[in-house]
Amino acid sequence: QQEYTVTVSPSIIKDSGDTVTVKWSNIESPSSEDFLAFYAPPEILTTSAINQTVPITFQYAYNSPSHLSTGGGALEFRVLNLREDYAVGLFRGGLEAPELVALSNVLVVAGKELPTGVHTAFAQGAGGGGGGGDDGLLPLRVTWSARAAVAPAVRYQKLTADGHPDGQIFEVSADSNTFTREDLCGAPAATAGFHDPGRVQTAVLGSLQPEAQYVYWVGDHGTG
Repeated sequence: QQEYTVTVSPSIIKDSGDTVTVKWSNIESPSSEDFLAFYAPPEILTTSAINQTVPITFQYAYNSPSHLSTGGGALEFRVLNLREDYAVGLFRGGLEAPELVALSNVLVVAGKELPTGVHTAFAQGAGGGGGGGDDGLLPLRVTWSARAAVAPAVRYQKLTADGHPDGQIFEVSADSNTFTREDLCGAPAATAGFHDPGRVQTAVLGSLQPEAQYVYWVGDHGTG
């Protein structure tokens, strides 16, 4: 009997949302119930924790046209930066009775300390409703996720009409929060479906002029 093989390439993702290719071969008597699943961190696949953890994502192997005829194939997966490395398991027996039969190489996530999910929204102004205060200046809330929080902050600077820096660079500190499985209502979110969310950082940029352009940077003085 040939050994089952599973490989992920490239072996490093640099940006959240990068696409990787998973290839496998040598599956005897391939079935429509065979599937490939991503886990983070990789150690989950080699401990009993696998029985209490749902995968980050999975696909049935038959989504690759060659699987049922040759026992091999390839599928693409979009992978997010969850601040941990990944590994892929090849399972047989379907979702009801899965059996891990092969384990891939480790997929390294570069930039685990990088901010992700950066987005903005109008903060509650003095006038209420998310607009500005009586002075007409607009407060803007910046939110992002990170692996840890030492001294998170946002720097911002006004731009000229043609996009050049215009004046002083300002900096505001960010608040940092997180949640644990104990904060959630119940299964599966608080059990097999829980994954460490990292830290959620929030800063409010005050005194922004309406219809003006600004550039901003998020980060952490302790982690970069």
